[in-house]
Amino acid sequence: MSTTVLDVSVGSRLWYQGTAWTIVELDGFAVTLRSAEQFKRVHAPALAGIAQPLDEDRDGEDSGESSDAVVIASLTPKQRRQIESEARVYEQVVIVANDESFQERCTAAGEQLGISARSVRRRAERYTRHGLSGLVDARLLKPKRRSIAPEWDQACIEVLDSFTRLSNPTMGMVIRKANALYLQRYPDGVEPTRAAAYRRLHELDKGRYTFGAAKQRRSVAERPQGHMGRLRADRPGQYVVLDTIRLDVFAMEPITGRWLNTELTVAMDLYSRCHRSLHQSHRPIDYANYPNVSHDNGYRNRRS
Repeated sequence: MSTTVLDVSVGSRLWYQGTAWTIVELDGFAVTLRSAEQFKRVHAPALAGIAQPLDEDRDGEDSGESSDAVVIASLTPKQRRQIESEARVYEQVVIVANDESFQERCTAAGEQLGISARSVRRRAERYTRHGLSGLVDARLLKPKRRSIAPEWDQACIEVLDSFTRLSNPTMGMVIRKANALYLQRYPDGVEPTRAAAYRRLHELDKGRYTFGAAKQRRSVAERPQGHMGRLRADRPGQYVVLDTIRLDVFAMEPITGRWLNTELTVAMDLYSRCHRSLHQSHRPIDYANYPNVSHDNGYRNRRS
């Protein structure tokens, strides 16, 4: 004897004759079904054994919804767009009832998606039951095997740090030094392939500028580690913010005759957002000698 129970209360969802329906009215033994703009009145006992409930058991509803959210969140943006595009095909072609039969709708959807009508029928049923998570291929959720050992990453990071105060190296030099250091610590280790090593080196060097401007690389290395807070001034003159930019203006030293690139330093009051001083020099102004610059500018303003 079958123990399947079909809920025919108002608001219940069920799969009947190849279409997802929602019960909108219950009048004695007759129920009114709705799918998009189409309505159908059916004898309730006739649904037993033919219609399938789409609503899951309420006891596992919360855990099911949370697991579906985890599945969707684990997708990449490209995979998410592909799943949503496939879902629109099922909604517009398969699930919504029209004059065509269910088999014809599945065939039309299969031509759009490039799969068979049988696969469309199976995936459409999973979509009506689980939503977008029902269309996710389980193979996409399997953890990918790392081709590079974490110990090699650590060796590569140490090599990158060693070039902070040195001239710019080549990527091949860094990889060779990382391989040598890795094999020295782990003689039984396996070196990554050339292509994999270059890809991983690009990822590890992000934000380090090992192969870029040396000045920027050293500035990044000298900045404080961890999260820096934000100054909040409550009166004018409490904090001054300095910003320096290199100009396309050159000056000549009077003694050596060398051409020097000049830089403009702007001092801004953090509270009032007013510019306290502007200073142009062949070297940036730091916080140590800012009071002298500020005093000179203020003195010149008073004289003028």
